[in-house]
Amino acid sequence: MLMFGVNGIAAMLALANLVTYCAVYTPMKRLSTANTSLGAVVGAIPPMIGWSAATGTLSVGELSISAMPTLTPSLLIIVKHLLKFCNIN
Repeated sequence: MLMFGVNGIAAMLALANLVTYCAVYTPMKRLSTANTSLGAVVGAIPPMIGWSAATGTLSVGELSISAMPTLTPSLLIIVKHLLKFCNIN
């Protein structure tokens, strides 16, 4: 439906996300804690689908400039949790 209703980029991202989630991420939950990193990728794809649906591209230029105010707090949270995970005070 996305292929005909929106565009091919959104459709391909959605298909890749579905396959990654069902075939890789879900079975990996029982095997390794590395599934958390893969889960971050799986969780980041839906906003990319929305971006490609709205703009028709996956260009990074506009995204990086517009995401800067929200990116900085996100990076700080990631660093905080990585330090906590690695037991670095």
